[in-house]
Amino acid sequence: MSLGPATVEATWDRAVGTLTAGDRSVPVAGTARGLKRAIQDLLREIHAAGERPRRVAVRDPSGTLRHTHHLPPGEPAAMAERVETTPKSNLPPESYLEHYRAIRDAKKLQEQATAQMRLARKRAKAGGVNLGDMDAAIRLRDLDADERDTHLRNLARYAAWMGAPLGEQGSLFGEVEKPTEKAAAEHAAYEARQRGYTDGTQGTPADGNPFPAGTPHAAEWARGYADGKAFLDGTADPGEAKPVRGARRARGNPEDAVKH
Repeated sequence: MSLGPATVEATWDRAVGTLTAGDRSVPVAGTARGLKRAIQDLLREIHAAGERPRRVAVRDPSGTLRHTHHLPPGEPAAMAERVETTPKSNLPPESYLEHYRAIRDAKKLQEQATAQMRLARKRAKAGGVNLGDMDAAIRLRDLDADERDTHLRNLARYAAWMGAPLGEQGSLFGEVEKPTEKAAAEHAAYEARQRGYTDGTQGTPADGNPFPAGTPHAAEWARGYADGKAFLDGTADPGEAKPVRGARRARGNPEDAVKH
């Protein structure tokens, strides 16, 4: 077995896409990894001829040295003949495609929900709603009674400290208009159903209905709970828009949401 030259002189012609050493030529992809693989292919051919070089000097057609590949210490043949392989995945393609479709479908629903939210807020603004004030009111509504009172007391204190006491301005607002009895009842039913949905998505036991048995509000809670439980279990109709899972659960006395 002939050791041959310690260094193999090779020419890398980028335009043609070849790596040539003497009468041997191998194709080269136009990347650094492609050049590395071509050097390994070239070394395998050289080793097949019984030669064992220690390095490969790669030059361009003008003779300029572009790259030097050194074989690590050890068995040259074993190092040169090592072929890069893609690790075998434990993920079957069918499983990947199933997850891909589920994520795309969920993303589509998310985009639809975002579009619905934007449209609802746009309509509310066009109807005269101050969206900033509504957002603040929603945040207050989601607090329990103690937190809400503390928050309002702090607002009153801070406003007074800044020379704008709320107490002296209360008369400016006049009598607060109340909704009609029908509108109040419809909203109370909605709140009861939303409370049930939130409880369902958070795994509340089915017997956790906070409303008196046999009342309309108890029935609305049960309807919302069934939808929330179906969403939690992944059995909800994918075409039906649902609130975002993980929404904060309404706290405090549930009867507060249905009084009018």
